[in-house]
Amino acid sequence: FLVTIRRGLGKRAGLDLSGRGNDYNTFYVVEDNALIAFDRWRARDTEQTVDTLIGTEDGKTIGLFQKYGFTKQTAHYICGDDNGIGQAIIDGLARRGWKISRVLNQSAALNNSRFLNRGAEMWFTFARLIEAGYVYIPKELMHPELRRQLCNRHYEQAGQGKIKLWCKSEEKAGAKGRNASSYSKDASDSPDDADALILAFSKLSIQDFAGVKVVANPSVVSTNTILQNS
Repeated sequence: FLVTIRRGLGKRAGLDLSGRGNDYNTFYVVEDNALIAFDRWRARDTEQTVDTLIGTEDGKTIGLFQKYGFTKQTAHYICGDDNGIGQAIIDGLARRGWKISRVLNQSAALNNSRFLNRGAEMWFTFARLIEAGYVYIPKELMHPELRRQLCNRHYEQAGQGKIKLWCKSEEKAGAKGRNASSYSKDASDSPDDADALILAFSKLSIQDFAGVKVVANPSVVSTNTILQNS
């Protein structure tokens, strides 16, 4: 496939955080409009997660932020889930001088006449970027769990016709009776990987790709499946 990379957008990252050992912490790094790397790990200790991200205070180890070329001065290009345990971890990063961009899914959408909250808006914006062929995910980075999560997110229309995403408990309830063979062995009903990838693209819109002609999109994730209506 021929791929058009939109130059000049820079390096950004998305960070989805969990304090429960059964869910993953996920860190996805993009450069321009291409996914270039990701890391995923489980941890119950929030301080351990902070060390994983920025290294230990004694300087003996470096963290994922430094590994992928981010500095305290460029930390705002990292968008993190500022909800629940994520807020505590982001606070811990800030205390050590790493002030990443906080994104609260439950906050007001930029287009609040159509979307119930920012989380729903980000998913639909990402789906639109996929549809237009503006997101490049190399085949070797499209692992089964990321694909499954991107293709199994549900939404419905709430009050005043606004679009809302199913919450994790609704996704879990809706998963009952599904074909277990469609899940990878470490699958959960928490879309941690997809959320981190979408956070990495959360500051972009269709307007950022004005004048770009895309020949083909090899990510092989269609808009028809990235968001499922209930």
